[in-house]
Amino acid sequence: MPESAAQRDAFIDLGARWFFWQREDWSALSRQGLGLTGGVYLPTGANDAKSDGMRIDDHAQLGRGSFGPYVGATYAYHRDPWNTSASATVTAHTTNSYDYHYGAGVQWSVREDYLAFPWLAFELGADGRYAMQDKIADEIQENTGGLVLAVAPGMAVNVAPNLWLRAHAEIPVYERLYGMQTLGVTMSTSVEMLVQ
Repeated sequence: MPESAAQRDAFIDLGARWFFWQREDWSALSRQGLGLTGGVYLPTGANDAKSDGMRIDDHAQLGRGSFGPYVGATYAYHRDPWNTSASATVTAHTTNSYDYHYGAGVQWSVREDYLAFPWLAFELGADGRYAMQDKIADEIQENTGGLVLAVAPGMAVNVAPNLWLRAHAEIPVYERLYGMQTLGVTMSTSVEMLVQ
């Protein structure tokens, strides 16, 4: 979701992906699948940081202090060394203990991966995010929410059987944010376990 450049989120994402439709084409050495995703962001980062005795703004806290359940859909097409994927996810948030409620949002992504070696892949994606404005109680927070479109280069390293370490950046190319906000390059890392 659109945030100030000072935001540094710390959370654990527990999620699963289930491909309910899959098709393999042995003549083209390709496979594709359509699936559902679901999970929840856990409020693991501290949400009570203070400066000069006063609690700092929610968007400057390390964590959000709330749960973030999400659902979505994903499509993948694999024909090594090239792999294409697309996804869309809707996320909601619970209200944290300071009565702050992050706005619900939708995220979408299209990615192309290139498997350079069996243990190393490079990726380039186009990401989009739209978030509704946050609230404190029923009061809308003016400088929150909006639309961001970004390019997203990244890479993945196979660190163990069926275990990949991923890192990618989001570089904004278009922003339509509510109120006065700034948004810079966002970096993220994740660990992905493949269960077949």
